Amino acid sequence: MTTPVFSPAMPHRNKRPASSIQRRLLEDRAAALEKTATHLRFYGQRTYFELVNLNFALYKIPLLSGEKIRIDFLCLAAYLWPTWQSVYEACLANERVQARVILLDRERSLLEDASCIDAGSFFKQSDVPYIHYADYAPDVDRPHILMYQLPYNSIYEQFRKVSPDLVKLRGTRPVYISYGIEYDEAHNKDATNSLHYHNYAQSLAWRAFVMHEDIREGYFLNCRTGGEHVHVLGHPRFDVYAHQAPPLPEHIEEVRRGRNMVLYNVHHPSEHDCRRAGRTHSPPVEETIAILLWLAEQADICTAISLHPLFEAWAIQKRRVTTKALEDMRKAIHQSPNVVLLTTGDYRPLLPHMDAFISDQSSLLLEMAFQNKPILYLYDEPLALKPFAEDIFSSFYHGNGSGQGLADVQAFLRRLRDGDDQLAGERQRVWSKYFSTCDGRIGQRIVKYMIAALQAEEGGTV
Repeated sequence: MTTPVFSPAMPHRNKRPASSIQRRLLEDRAAALEKTATHLRFYGQRTYFELVNLNFALYKIPLLSGEKIRIDFLCLAAYLWPTWQSVYEACLANERVQARVILLDRERSLLEDASCIDAGSFFKQSDVPYIHYADYAPDVDRPHILMYQLPYNSIYEQFRKVSPDLVKLRGTRPVYISYGIEYDEAHNKDATNSLHYHNYAQSLAWRAFVMHEDIREGYFLNCRTGGEHVHVLGHPRFDVYAHQAPPLPEHIEEVRRGRNMVLYNVHHPSEHDCRRAGRTHSPPVEETIAILLWLAEQADICTAISLHPLFEAWAIQKRRVTTKALEDMRKAIHQSPNVVLLTTGDYRPLLPHMDAFISDQSSLLLEMAFQNKPILYLYDEPLALKPFAEDIFSSFYHGNGSGQGLADVQAFLRRLRDGDDQLAGERQRVWSKYFSTCDGRIGQRIVKYMIAALQAEEGGTV
């Protein structure tokens, strides 16, 4: 007889504990599970993954006849919601599924900026019901599937009861859909693999869904549990673009005043995987600020500005610029009649209305490519790219590296004013090759796949 690593109890489904004794029992179970996981980690990561998967195979939560499939979505911030909005909506539309959003709410980190509306406010404005993390009881509710978009283990140190390893030990199926599109390749494989392949959400996923076969191949080469659990069904971020875009919000249309409009997307500078010390994949912060200030003065175009929530905090933490320089930048942006600072968590309705795009490293570059409009890609040190992304990036205009960012932006916009778009044909080729199959039903296909896979585990009888 096989002895389980951890044998989950069978609490009453979908009901909260009614007494202090029951709550104490649940707390004791959580502590025992944490102790078991801590002990098993001493055997090394690869062995730990094998033990977790063995235990899951023995004690995964069954789907009973006539029972709805319970799928819970974990969400930390509003700007991450586009990752799987269409998946959530496909769940709501499927009578076999009971879907809920679990808000991983906490006080704003020092590394976050108020430019991104918090998830609770965003969900209220969007009429999306949610459950606070503090009120969430996975031991009681026993979801069949728990959806992840952020892989990083450090996040789940704050939210232990939904850490993917503990969730799978309980018998719930973790499903991973990356919040971004993992198109970059590694110079430093150890550093990159720790982000893209070795976190619990990636290695212990029951299923993971990715955009392209090159990404799946990365799992086979680098993930410690292989790539059999990874499936190429497209990324649900693209679903919204298959439908007619809503009109621009009135307050943005008032600023635009009939002018051509450009989106400038600013990521936080990243030193990760750079080959030369002191370099970043994004332009230097002072160069980005110079671009922003110049755009604020251009009366013949309107610029929408999207700042990564970590941009200003990173700049201060790394002592790249002074707080006053950032304050002056903010003041210039807010006072300019030529720019709009995006503060909503959902940028997608704006993209189809843009005439061109400027961006440094960001998965948003691929969503920009879907729009089939001119794109300027800025960098200090360029990213190493997977083959499919290298092909897509061939349709972008490229910056020339450190110290040239503002000159690159000026030349790019001058070229567009003159109608000199030399990459129009290349963009059309890329769009036809990579995006023509984005039909707005990727989220539906993912949900159907999960239902079929779960039913197959039960012998196809439910």
